[in-house]
Amino acid sequence: MPKSNVPSRTVALSNFPARRRLYLAVAACSAMAFGSAAWAGPSGERITGGEASIERAGKVTTIEQASDRLAVEWDSYDLNADEVVNYNQPDAGSVALNRILSQSGSEIRGRINANGHVVLINPHGIVFGENARINVGGMLASGLDVNTDDFLNGDWALSGVNGTDGLVVNRGVINAATGGSVSLVGKQVRNEGLITAHLGAVNLAAGKGAVVTFDQSGLMGVRVSEAVVQDELGVNAALVNSGRVDAEGGRILLTASTSRDVFSRAVNRGDLEEARSVVMHEDGSFSLGTGADVSNSGTLSVSHESSAGEVVVLGENIDQKGLVEANNLNGDGGHIELHARETALVSGDGRVQARSASGGKGGQIKVLGEQVGLFDGAQVEVSGVEGGGEAFIGGDYQGKNSWLPNAHRTAVSASARIDASATATGDGGRIIVWADEATRFYGSLAGKGGSNGKGGFAEVSGKSHLAFDGSVDLSGPEGAGRLLLDPENINISQGAEDEDFDGIVDFSEPGIGGDDALAVTFESLGSILEHQQTTVELQATNTISITEGGTVQGTSGSELKLVAGKQIIVNGKSDFSNSAVTLLAGHKDCGSASCYDDGGKRSIVFGLDSGISTAGEFRAFAADSIRFSTDATLSAGTATLRSGDSINLSDFSTINTTSGNLNITAGDTSLYTGSDILT
Repeated sequence: MPKSNVPSRTVALSNFPARRRLYLAVAACSAMAFGSAAWAGPSGERITGGEASIERAGKVTTIEQASDRLAVEWDSYDLNADEVVNYNQPDAGSVALNRILSQSGSEIRGRINANGHVVLINPHGIVFGENARINVGGMLASGLDVNTDDFLNGDWALSGVNGTDGLVVNRGVINAATGGSVSLVGKQVRNEGLITAHLGAVNLAAGKGAVVTFDQSGLMGVRVSEAVVQDELGVNAALVNSGRVDAEGGRILLTASTSRDVFSRAVNRGDLEEARSVVMHEDGSFSLGTGADVSNSGTLSVSHESSAGEVVVLGENIDQKGLVEANNLNGDGGHIELHARETALVSGDGRVQARSASGGKGGQIKVLGEQVGLFDGAQVEVSGVEGGGEAFIGGDYQGKNSWLPNAHRTAVSASARIDASATATGDGGRIIVWADEATRFYGSLAGKGGSNGKGGFAEVSGKSHLAFDGSVDLSGPEGAGRLLLDPENINISQGAEDEDFDGIVDFSEPGIGGDDALAVTFESLGSILEHQQTTVELQATNTISITEGGTVQGTSGSELKLVAGKQIIVNGKSDFSNSAVTLLAGHKDCGSASCYDDGGKRSIVFGLDSGISTAGEFRAFAADSIRFSTDATLSAGTATLRSGDSINLSDFSTINTTSGNLNITAGDTSLYTGSDILT
């Protein structure tokens, strides 16, 4: 039996402009890049650190590792489908570094077995073919290089080599032991096969430089220290997953952007007072830097029967068209964060799930970026059998959470859906759709309460502009939920701009960032108020305008609240059926002239021949004045009008109550302070 006679030595050790689209482009590896198919296993070995013997028996190569750390240089490292390499290592924590010095990439079609960690390094690239079967304690395969002495001393810093592709591709099956780790790191990384690490960690990282870390439990992490610039790659994403990654109960990281180590401490957990991005740190710093694009059309799963894990995807732009799941069979759902420096898209039939099937609440999902879009049939789901979870699309409540970066523009198309419902018991969850500039929402969201619960809470807003023509279900047997729409200005009209929105991916499309307020439609209000006892609150920093009349088939017990810092203007005649209607001009968060530049009145104005009718309760509160213009009408079951200064009825204007009292109070000084008078 041939045996390597290379002398060994023992070394003391110490303990990855916004892109318009992302395209899935997987190029075949050429024979020029990866050599010929006439292989005979790895060859030309030199042991440069640690102790081992290397034996060959036919098509089987066996490395008998005698030291905790081993470093071997190979002239070539290729495996045909019938070839095997076995690493027999001292224990599961042992590591074997294999630096491959070939001038071509390594193609592995056979089997690698190890009870510890195997590290494969080839700057010219590594491809695991369709027949590759890797069964190891843990694996790092990299198209970057590492210094042997640094590695032996515990410094796992990887760096790119000029003039090399640094491509790592998996088309086979890579399986780590329970609690183990698999990392693919290169200038470009593609997974088209299957990677598994039960209760472990899987890292796919694209960059010119990276640092490998280990946490207290021994799980491997990767942070990109030097990014690949997307323009260098053209339309091809640097990191592509079209296969399947399973880390049941563990964690998955896809990154093509520079950052700190996102798993170095506990973040992003539901018991925290505020949601927090993994790239926000205790000192308040934000560490998501430049990078390249990430595309997922496959499956990323950390679902588990009792303890769902965490998925983090970081990149310059993210295109999520596949399945990302952190579901739990018996407990709370897990955590998912898709965070792009520029544009984060969930599109096609893309699904992002952190559900609880039994014995827990839904998990937490964050989709963040400068521009955030849920397009086509995208689904975000944090439902739970004992209560809904949390979904943050573009930011947190009113954009005020400093731990969660806000989107500039957010868009949700007609077929997209967000669900934070309680499926059996408990309350509906929390859904935030936010942008600092403009939000267009045409999709559907649900936060239904369970059999003994209340409906959840949803906020949909752009700080400056909002177009809302979606559907909402926040119903609950024990009480309705609350929908809040709260941009700077709101127009309520028959139809919103850009109704044919589905499929648009250009965030600079005319209308989304225009000077005029975008619209909330009567149709969307009706779809919420006519079927469920839900409170819909439209809250504008400045002005709310009903620009034309409309009809809403509201049910008894539902309520529409219009809350403006400045004016509420009513034009046209609007019928809200049985819904309660409340108007408040000069609300407590904007109760002074400093909230707007012109110092105008905090008033409610019914325009010429305008009107509101409802069989329910009507309430109008204005910090300054209420005015009914000529032929304006109000008809309600009961009505209460209060103003800080005056209430004026012009010629032929009428107020009629059909089933109760009419209460009118002018000069109510308590309203000057913009006190909280809504109940």
